[in-house]
Amino acid sequence: MSNWAALQRELLGSGKSKDEAGKSKDKGKGKNKSKGKGKGKGKGKGKGKETLTGSSGQDGRGAESGKRARKRKRDSNGDGIGDARDKRCGSDGKSNSKKTKKQKRGGATSRSEATLHLHLAMALGLPYPIEALPSPRPLFCTPSSHPKLVEKLMATSYAGAVIEDGASSLAASDHAKFHAAMKVLKARGWFKFDFVQPGKIEELGPTYVRRVVVGEPGMTYKYLNARVFAVPWAGPALEAADAAVAGALGAIRELNEVMIAKGNAHLEAAGTPGSTLFNLTLINDMDVLTGEGEGKPPPFEGLGRAVVSWHQDTSLEDWSTIGVYQLTAENETAPWHVGLRVIYDEVTPKLALPLDHGAMYFLLGDFNHHHQHVVVCGSSHRYSSTHRVTTTEHNHFDRVFPRLTRAVRKAKKLTKSPAALRALLPRPGSTWDLLCESFLVLEFEWIRQYWWHGATHHKLQRGLAYWPERVAQLEKAWAQLLALFRDVATLTASRPQSKLAAAFASLQADVAREREAWRARFAAVDAKVTAGEWTGVDLPIDWRRCPVAHGASSLVGATD
Repeated sequence: MSNWAALQRELLGSGKSKDEAGKSKDKGKGKNKSKGKGKGKGKGKGKGKETLTGSSGQDGRGAESGKRARKRKRDSNGDGIGDARDKRCGSDGKSNSKKTKKQKRGGATSRSEATLHLHLAMALGLPYPIEALPSPRPLFCTPSSHPKLVEKLMATSYAGAVIEDGASSLAASDHAKFHAAMKVLKARGWFKFDFVQPGKIEELGPTYVRRVVVGEPGMTYKYLNARVFAVPWAGPALEAADAAVAGALGAIRELNEVMIAKGNAHLEAAGTPGSTLFNLTLINDMDVLTGEGEGKPPPFEGLGRAVVSWHQDTSLEDWSTIGVYQLTAENETAPWHVGLRVIYDEVTPKLALPLDHGAMYFLLGDFNHHHQHVVVCGSSHRYSSTHRVTTTEHNHFDRVFPRLTRAVRKAKKLTKSPAALRALLPRPGSTWDLLCESFLVLEFEWIRQYWWHGATHHKLQRGLAYWPERVAQLEKAWAQLLALFRDVATLTASRPQSKLAAAFASLQADVAREREAWRARFAAVDAKVTAGEWTGVDLPIDWRRCPVAHGASSLVGATD
């Protein structure tokens, strides 16, 4: 690793290091000297200093103006990081900077990009292998195209990403056992497309791959406005399942224990903190042989299409490790790849790393906080099992239901005491807040989300006798809160100017807005399926069959 002071001089074009620059005063006042032939106004004929990232940014114009020099100096002292990031990043946190033709070919990078990368690398504690970058700088690297550079990058900017090939990850018999388990789940219909909505209603659609979540009893995983209810891999649910499904779920749990042990070993070897207490796995069924899973443009020139575009995994505990295990054909002609890139960074080349049958990769500790990854199609079918430490506060039934039960108990007391109901005061942290929040969570975060997965999903879950029973408990709690709000409606009708009446009107508006959004989601899916645009999907449960008042625009009104 090169000396930081020398590295900063090289990147920032300053004759002093960051520490040295902080001690000096800006004496130039616009008279920054240059070794070119120009004098002070940037008209020199020199070609500009060549740095390890390409041009120094002066483009042969000699000296900079005093204003630009002072701005660069502020950046070198760390005062301009926020401004630089704001200019480069949109509201979604992704880089919106435009590349020149030269940059797209992998050529020179501007000083502003290099400066930003340096600041981020220093702030995040990431080693910065600038001395390893060749000229012209490649946009991405593979182990075959740039073996030494990939090795250097994996030890520095991509430290925390670990890959085990299939031959060394597990014994062949273990690969066969886990492969058989996933085939059983597929044969029984557990893999399905999820309807997800990344943004506006126009973006609603099925996932490119079929998937199932398996995990600890009570776990759910929410992504892109869809909550997925984990198939339990242990407990009484397995006793209710048939022998083949129970055996497959038990094997997935065994795989999870293997991933935990391996993740811990890699964390210890790297000296990196972070949890590997994986509580669920998202298993993808990527059948590219039939055309499924090839809907994304290729992220790397010359390689396959993307199954999932660039992303960071969400709903995870901070600093937790992610472990991925894949099973493909042993004799595939083109391997699958995992792509890696550093966020907010257009200097460090992206990596495209091949994965063989049985390969594992781990993103240790805080790697997911500072990097994105993408999966690139190979030539064969692929199962991937992504093991995660998902947050439990809002995603585990046993963490959520006690809070909802407390709200129901308070609702029952208020229903029995008209005096207490009249004394109910809507203020932050009050009983009213608890009642409103619980009702919204019940209907829109859990009950509707469960029925959104459709009749086939419900039938499969009923065979395990786990989630249908708990959803029935949620629906009962929802009905008890609804009974209270009907009493509130009667009370506020005679007291329209009260604070409670205003708060109740606000709740009704929230409910009406959310119900309309769900109605629009269902209508969008129904229209696409009817038109034949989406095939092979399981429609959400029809509103009329759902136990809650899906069609009611009013909180206490009748259903459609």
